[in-house]
Amino acid sequence: MEVVNMKLYLENRCIMEENERLREKASVLRRENQILLSQLQHT
Repeated sequence: MEVVNMKLYLENRCIMEENERLREKASVLRRENQILLSQLQHT
């Protein structure tokens, strides 16, 4: 049971780390998108 718990814990931790990386990427893309939209509106 402890082994299963540890495996699930480690898997969950990896998923949470990947989720954070994806959230940061999404944030960067959102900012880039806003900049591009702003540039389009000013031309």
